[in-house]
This record gives sequence, C-alpha cells and structure tokens, in this order.
Amino acid sequence: MRIWTYPIIAFIFNHILFNSFHWGEYGGSIVVMLTVPIIAVTSLILTFIHYQLQKKQATSKYYQWIGSIAIILLSYYLFPSQDRPITIIQKMLVTSRNFDKIIINDYFLDYNYDNYEKIVAAKKKFYKQLADTSYSVNISNKYDYTQVYKTYGINFFIDKPTITDNEPIIENVSKNSFKFTEYLLGDTIVFTGNKKTMNTPTLRTDSFSVFGAGHFKDTTLKDVGIRQIIKDKTPDNQYWAYKIFYWIL
Repeated sequence: MRIWTYPIIAFIFNHILFNSFHWGEYGGSIVVMLTVPIIAVTSLILTFIHYQLQKKQATSKYYQWIGSIAIILLSYYLFPSQDRPITIIQKMLVTSRNFDKIIINDYFLDYNYDNYEKIVAAKKKFYKQLADTSYSVNISNKYDYTQVYKTYGINFFIDKPTITDNEPIIENVSKNSFKFTEYLLGDTIVFTGNKKTMNTPTLRTDSFSVFGAGHFKDTTLKDVGIRQIIKDKTPDNQYWAYKIFYWIL
C-alpha cells in the first residue's frame, strides 16, 4: 500500500486545507477546477514512479519522503485563496494580541475574508450581547468602497431591535415592524424592516447639470449595505481553523 501514499496524502492534506481556510474568492472556484486535477495527476505520477522503483527493487525510502513533501508543498502553493494559510494564521495571532481593542461593531463588518478574524473575535468577546438574528449596516462612499463612514449592527431580541450605535432613531410603525432613521453627512438614511427582513434604503443619485453641462458625478453619494447575520453561520462555524481560533481566544 505504500505506493498509494501520495494520493492519500494529497486527499487528506487538501481536505484539511479546504475545510480550514476560506477559498474561492475572486474567481478562485474556477482555479479549483485546474489545481485539483494538477495535484491528482501529480500524485498518480509519483505513485507510478514509486511502483516502477519497487518493481526494479530499487531503494524507494528517500523517494517516498521527497515525493510526500513535494505533494504537500504543491497542494499548499496551489491552494486557491487570496491569503496563504500561514498568512491567515498570522492575522489570527495579531487579532488575538489585540483582543482588548475589538469592539462590538467589528462583528458587523463587511463579510469578506479580510474581516473574518475580527468578526470571530467580536463574536467571542460580545457573545451574550449579540442576537441569534441581527443585521449589519455598512455605510460607505458610492464610488470608493474603501471609504467606510460607519458600521453598526441591529440586534433583534424577541422581535425588538437594539442598535449598537447611538445616532439612528427607531420608530415602531406597526406590529413587529420598525423604521430606522439616521442623519449622516448631509443625507437622511431611512429604511424599515423587522426580524425576518430589512429593506434597502433609496438614496440620492447622480443627476444632470442644470446648466446642460452633462452628467454630474456626486462624490458625496453614499451606499448602504444591509445584511442579515445568523449567529451560527459565521466563519468559526464554516472553517476548522476559525473554529480553533474561536476556542483559543
């Protein structure tokens, strides 16, 4: 069975990688269709060479070690993620060292891999203050998503909302339905919703110049992203590495 060491190692190591770390960002899922066959074919080639060495009664001890290490390294460097696993682990260590600086609104950050560590840390730190169903509100510049004005959360405890920010005004407009109003940098942001759903607010849009000069691009326009969060569907529930990270915090 020793000759099948390489496919077994490839399967186990890749199974661990794909279940432990995020992958498939920015078209990475298409890359998987290329990398997985490459790893599989390489492991079979190593198996065939090993078989030929055994058939000729040649020494295969060192070859097996070298081949095993090669398939692990190949799997590691072809792993289709924006971050290497070691980089993710380093980010986890940095976040754990700054655990005292984590705030509750970190739990409501935009759900992308850059924020996974803070989201998990905030969940651990403020677990009892977070509802099973909540909403994140991210307000950013319409033309520059990196310019984030504010992020906060709306927690629904027994169908009633509480906000992690002091500025929005909450009005109960009907049974279990609420209106949220906020005045931010010259704009009035209004949206309504309940525990099950939340609408997307309609904001100002670009217009044409009154002087007929053509389209006017207003760089002060804002984009409001509202996303439902289920407490048991965060990164620590999806990936083994983040689950361990949550445990050790």
